[in-house]
Amino acid sequence: MAGSYVQRMIFGCLLALGMGTSAQAGNEVNVYTERQPQFIQPVFDRFTKATGIRVNVLYSQTDLVDRIRREHESTPADILIAVNVGRLVEAANADIASPITSPIVDENIPTTYRDTNNLWVGLTSRARVLVTPRQAGNQMQIESYEELANPQWRGKICIRSGYHVYNTGLVASMLAHHGPEYTRNWLRYVKGNLARKPQGGDADQIAAVARGECSVAIANSYYYGKMLDDPATRKDASRVQIVFPNQKSTGTHVNITGVVLMKRAPNRENALKLIEFMSSNEIQHVYAAVNFEYPVGIVWPEMLRSWGEFTSEHLPLTVIAGYQDLAKQLLDEVAFDD
Repeated sequence: MAGSYVQRMIFGCLLALGMGTSAQAGNEVNVYTERQPQFIQPVFDRFTKATGIRVNVLYSQTDLVDRIRREHESTPADILIAVNVGRLVEAANADIASPITSPIVDENIPTTYRDTNNLWVGLTSRARVLVTPRQAGNQMQIESYEELANPQWRGKICIRSGYHVYNTGLVASMLAHHGPEYTRNWLRYVKGNLARKPQGGDADQIAAVARGECSVAIANSYYYGKMLDDPATRKDASRVQIVFPNQKSTGTHVNITGVVLMKRAPNRENALKLIEFMSSNEIQHVYAAVNFEYPVGIVWPEMLRSWGEFTSEHLPLTVIAGYQDLAKQLLDEVAFDD
């Protein structure tokens, strides 16, 4: 009885957000996501048009894995969409995930982007790139993440909060390749080279390079595409170029957006249909066209290849994800955001 009461309370709150239950509307699927709505809503709209299944979305930047764990059997969530492999691994280890058993998904998504037990599936990837002014020969002035610690960049680097998942992923990558002592010192030197305290989002870092506030910024590749596509930011984007780091060594750090099927999904059949839909070639093209992210199941469209081909880092994503907690610890030790 107590569980039923809690469930009714949760569902009542979600109804206020437009999210119902399978008992109340069987042609629905409930999505928890930390992905910003503008990046994923076009996919949901296409799914609803194709299937008639309504997608109810709860967007939050809080810890959704912890929320689902606390909601336990009362959770209305059918799937979780996360923007970092660390979060996907966390969900897989939290006993809230169910294997995604689908020949369609297996055919569409390479094993590189799937959990070994199928507890999560990657949907898109993006590169953590360096952004520099668009000047002849300037691209070769910096070729690696490691060089960000060099004295020549003192007062010239712009970056968002070190604790954002995009940057904790990069620090985790540095840990995986170089170990704690090197990475701790690297963070200290990078902090000493900042033009300003970490602030804003990735697009703000790109704009800062365009305006001459810094000489190099760290950003995800798709922000560059979004800015080129937007008349309001196109001028800034046209003044910069992206550099794919570490092409002569470990490869460019990449991360993924992926999906987890909930262990207690109330709309399991609809959830699996949505996951299959999101893995399809058609939607892979949508990710590229709308979000400027790299598809994981098809050849990159020419638009993305025009930015340059690059080699991704060779370490498995799950290995890098294992260093996320230590990455946050080192960021604390050097007081990176202060």
